[in-house]
Amino acid sequence: MERYELSTTVAADADAVFAYLSDLATLPGYVECVRSAEHLGGTRVRVVADAGGRTRTGEAWLTTDAGSRTAAWESCGPRWCAGQVYVTDAAPHGARVTLGVQADEEACRGLRPDLEAALARLRRLLESGGAHPA
Repeated sequence: MERYELSTTVAADADAVFAYLSDLATLPGYVECVRSAEHLGGTRVRVVADAGGRTRTGEAWLTTDAGSRTAAWESCGPRWCAGQVYVTDAAPHGARVTLGVQADEEACRGLRPDLEAALARLRRLLESGGAHPA
């Protein structure tokens, strides 16, 4: 199993950043391989993504806590992956987004550059006005 932890600072309100991250509809905007994501009820979600040259559909569970600005997920398939995201206040202003991901060896191939790219896209979207935090 591999574990990654990456962070970025975003020049935006931490509550607004977490609200944006908590909205599954925004996921394709900053995770390049994701085509769509939807709630199935309760904590279950479905994600459609391009992986290994194919479009794949997978289910996972997702929990969010706006009070602590944390979210956690875990995949429900043969390629296990789990993670957490934390949004904290950054001094003197802004938000610090920390992403922790654990995955099996197969799911980890090429994962770190994808995570770095997702955080960079998220920061650009939120700072450029291309995304509208709640």
